[in-house]
Amino acid sequence: MIIKRYVFAGFFVMFFVASAAFLALEVCVRMLGDVLALFRPGASFTPVVYFLQLPSIFVQISPVITMMSALFLLTEMLKNHEVRVLEAGGIPSRFLALLFLGAGLLVGIFVFGVNDRLVPVCERRLKPVGPVANLHFTSPGLFLYSARFAPPDLFEDIRIAEGVAPGPIRVIQGREARYRDGRWRIADGRFWLFDRTGKLVREEVFGEMVVTLAIEPVFLLENTRPPEEMSAIELTFLLKRLRRFDIAPVALAAAIQDKIAYPFLNLFILLAGLPFFFWRNSLSRFFVMSFSVLSAFFFYGMYSICYALARNGKVPVFFGAWTVHILLTVVAVAAIGLHGREKSSIITLFQKSKNKD
Repeated sequence: MIIKRYVFAGFFVMFFVASAAFLALEVCVRMLGDVLALFRPGASFTPVVYFLQLPSIFVQISPVITMMSALFLLTEMLKNHEVRVLEAGGIPSRFLALLFLGAGLLVGIFVFGVNDRLVPVCERRLKPVGPVANLHFTSPGLFLYSARFAPPDLFEDIRIAEGVAPGPIRVIQGREARYRDGRWRIADGRFWLFDRTGKLVREEVFGEMVVTLAIEPVFLLENTRPPEEMSAIELTFLLKRLRRFDIAPVALAAAIQDKIAYPFLNLFILLAGLPFFFWRNSLSRFFVMSFSVLSAFFFYGMYSICYALARNGKVPVFFGAWTVHILLTVVAVAAIGLHGREKSSIITLFQKSKNKD
């Protein structure tokens, strides 16, 4: 159908142009700030850093671009009376709105792919894996601390406590430890064994001790990485492995929901502009720009607040990530219902006036 190709082509052309303009502006601003900082002693300038930041920036600003692209295209269609022509040809405004929502869905899928695949790769390039200071892991049956972890398998000044009360507890402290063939080899340390009453049963000084733990260095390294450096699947696997240790971090569960919810905000934010599809007067470009930016920042702020509450366990994870989406859906349904009642009331008045005549 020609109208589908017309709407999709116009929308994605505007989306591409707006994305390129916003990203270019953001890179220029950041480069200008860093160029001024070059006058400080020890400062360096690496242009590749800005290009590695582009995917993350694109994901963050995509809802603004989506809203702006949709309203700009709708403005042009209203100005050229194309919406009235479509209605005269039997194509209702609801069908046009569904086309825009379909375009928003495609953008959401694309942004999800960028956020889930490209952003983690770029973030890892920006922050290469290196030594981790003060590494610690705590679960109901295991405590591990290392003053310095040098990937892939070297732990310096390591301390391990294993066991669950009221059973025996063993404590190991060593100068360093390495993980080889599924076992931990701890060098130059001390070993303590406590019974269920907390009484010291055994104490030993050793040059090397080989122990088996239900944890691996790869898992510890993944546990230290921020969610931005991991895909949704990697985060899900990490959460499953943590649950084996009776650990269910709310922040990690919220990060998984965020990986999915935020990209699809590109679809749901178009619901905020749904009333304009029933508008018949032209919209100025200034209004479109202002409404797009203000509405996007408003919903982004609301999303950030809800997400922060979910990360801190103040609200359920699902509602923290999807509250804005649910709210926009309710508002859109209410707007469609209100438009339907107004349209039906106008038709009823017209029929009554015709019957009187």
